[in-house]
Amino acid sequence: MASVYKRTRKDGTKSDKYYITYKNEYGKFKTEAGYTDERATWRKARELETNAAMVRDGLISVAESKRIKANRVALAAHLGRYREFLLAKPDTERHVAHTIRVIETILAIADIKRIGDIEASAIQTAIGVFRRGDTTRNIIKHSPRTCNHALNAVKAFVIWADDDNLVEGNPLRKLKPMNESVDRVRERRAITPDEFSRLLEATRKSEPIKISRRGAEYEERWLTGEERAMLYRLAYETGFRANELRSLTRASFELDADPPCVVLEAKVEKKRRGARQPLRAEFVAVLKDWLPGRPTSGPLIRVPDKTAKLLLRDLNAAGIPYRDEKGQYADFHAIRGTLVTDLLESGSPIHVTQSLARHAHPSTTLKLYAKVDDGKRSNALEKLPSRANSDFSANAVNVTPHDAPACPEKEGTNEDKNGKRRA
Repeated sequence: MASVYKRTRKDGTKSDKYYITYKNEYGKFKTEAGYTDERATWRKARELETNAAMVRDGLISVAESKRIKANRVALAAHLGRYREFLLAKPDTERHVAHTIRVIETILAIADIKRIGDIEASAIQTAIGVFRRGDTTRNIIKHSPRTCNHALNAVKAFVIWADDDNLVEGNPLRKLKPMNESVDRVRERRAITPDEFSRLLEATRKSEPIKISRRGAEYEERWLTGEERAMLYRLAYETGFRANELRSLTRASFELDADPPCVVLEAKVEKKRRGARQPLRAEFVAVLKDWLPGRPTSGPLIRVPDKTAKLLLRDLNAAGIPYRDEKGQYADFHAIRGTLVTDLLESGSPIHVTQSLARHAHPSTTLKLYAKVDDGKRSNALEKLPSRANSDFSANAVNVTPHDAPACPEKEGTNEDKNGKRRA
């Protein structure tokens, strides 16, 4: 029979919490922490002892016993273990914190308190609320793409729980993602070469802007027009994301290598693989003049948190619309899409463009980053060779059914032209 007791500290006083000693499913004595309430601790002790006895008698499996125990544990405790699992992969702390926050949000909307309560219908309903928004619960509307990210985060958590025998199977395996093409909240566009030239020119001539970085060593700094113009040029020439640009130093550039390149460390690259991005000879010449004037240590350029707001001010100064008549945006990440679009239009093979963009799948390159407008589609059609061998003009002779020759009868048969037997 299980025993419940308080431990004696070194100073002779008793612990605040009760402890349980019982015989587990393998017949060995095991001690687990209980609660400060003795009755609640006895209740837990009886449950532990009963489950262990059922496993020893072959009534339930060890995995089933583990799931029963896991369902008694608060959901926050499992999320804490999952957080440690993600950090060990390793993911960045910022990405892990965001993932856990999204999972907590969906589970809270679904009103799930225990890990064993996770069901497909509850999660599907919660994703629907997350999509539409609910002002009574301070839930804002989210795009289908954001909802799919949230669904994938919850699915990954359940898969982890299934692998650890915390749940039975994967109850979310049949849930399908939303169609991201419907009602996209933010559709980006490619910046034209003329617009990009005007942007760089106007930015170079503009006044310095005070910027801030959240949680960084520097709180507020001034970013000159020349620095901002080089930031936009770097974003285009390398295709690096904002956070990747923040990590660049003078040592990141190998301009005398063959070919010249910029090196991205694995710890800051999105896929955690690192990258060696080649550079164009034209841009290498610009960098050789610009880099000697930059700090020998620390970030090359102080990139703010709100890159879209930074770019918005310079777009306005250049007279370039941030949002065009089609509702498409030219934000900071659109510069990366502009590079992908230009590579494909210049004749770069899809696998080469995919590699330069560092995408896992070519579908990401084509579906999300390559931008094609009506003018480009029309020009592509005009370049097609002519396939018409006949004259379809108004002067062409039209043959009517009355002018058409009669269908000859089959020779050597008693059938007419319609296939009917003659009398």
